[in-house]
Amino acid sequence: MTPLYHNGRTSDLTIIGTGMAGMAAAVFAANRKIDTVLIGNTGASTFASGMFDLLGVYPLETGRIRIDPWAGIHALVSENPEHPYARIKPKSLMAAVDEMLAYLKNAGLDYCTNGKLNSAVITPAGTTRFSYAIPASMKNGVKALQEKKNCLLVDFHGMKEYNTRQIVSVLHKKWPALRAARITFPGYENVSEVYTENMARALEVPENRKALAVAVKSLLGNAESVGMPAIFGIYTTRRVFRELANMIGVPLFEIPTLPPSVPGL
Repeated sequence: MTPLYHNGRTSDLTIIGTGMAGMAAAVFAANRKIDTVLIGNTGASTFASGMFDLLGVYPLETGRIRIDPWAGIHALVSENPEHPYARIKPKSLMAAVDEMLAYLKNAGLDYCTNGKLNSAVITPAGTTRFSYAIPASMKNGVKALQEKKNCLLVDFHGMKEYNTRQIVSVLHKKWPALRAARITFPGYENVSEVYTENMARALEVPENRKALAVAVKSLLGNAESVGMPAIFGIYTTRRVFRELANMIGVPLFEIPTLPPSVPGL
């Protein structure tokens, strides 16, 4: 292969585009010791929820929910032999997903799967969506939704397009033990608008984690779990999530937000 030359930099592979496809290609190449250059801006990941989907609904016309994505993929390729999924053997697709999740774990981003099935995740609209691999910080939310025990959802004054009262209202008939609370994010007492990325960065600071945990714990009541918007840190998500959960004292989980969604960053 003729190497690429640019200001003295050489590579065996140049990938143009830093979205999901570009990122995946770079990961697979790096794992195979291929000297790679990735070119592009931040890509579309800032508009992603942070979850990895295989297939959650098929056919779209009927809106059939697929708990088993592999059965859905089989139906899809049977009816659409030109679909990209038809060009990949299920075994190869599964191996590719596993490789990507392993890479993310090594980078400090833990993901969970439900065996070979999809998991139901709460959305900021109060609906549910089905995803194959979800951030570990959302796992307890899947369990809470299944069990429908007493649960507290927390949001923050000044936060736009995320309202726990709306989530509770939509889910109330299916989950009557769900309740909402709104608090002020630590250090943002005089701020009219708050944003997920700023709060996530603030939670990298131990003092802010402690203050948030104290505020949430005072509202627990009989709640057996707590859900919050996805703001559990940018660079140290494991630590932020673990310490908040330990201080609050009940299982904790994130709910994805509208873009920009921190897990997508």
